[in-house]
Amino acid sequence: MCRKIGSSRGSSSAFGAAWTIDPAPSGLLAGWHVAVHAVAAVSFFFSGLAWPIKIVGVAAVLAHAALRRPPRATAVRRLPDGTWSLPALGLDRLDLRPGTAVGPFWVRLHLGTADRVVSVLLLRDQLDAETWRRLQAELRRLGPAGTV
Repeated sequence: MCRKIGSSRGSSSAFGAAWTIDPAPSGLLAGWHVAVHAVAAVSFFFSGLAWPIKIVGVAAVLAHAALRRPPRATAVRRLPDGTWSLPALGLDRLDLRPGTAVGPFWVRLHLGTADRVVSVLLLRDQLDAETWRRLQAELRRLGPAGTV
């Protein structure tokens, strides 16, 4: 089950101080990245293509895997006035936008202003248990439930 979260305009944090969420690298995301590229590389070997084309295809998949690794998740701050910020991107005073959703093992934050929206994906294995519970509770408290 996942829940869509509405806007956070005008809401306030129950905690009264800025709260920084600093996600660790995700083993789950790294495993998914390796698995997807491994399946693509193996599929070239089982295809009916000529061997030189198979080798070029596998090399292209391996190059893509090396060059397009998932980026490290950026720190997210929940400010006392109910807004959010992404300090590494220089973005401040962001509202929680429609499209934010909470799942059992992930949270997708759509943060933005009237002219710019940024998506942040946080996975369960990136956060400690207390931070994960607090983030899920805060997001569920902010908006109405809805299924994707």
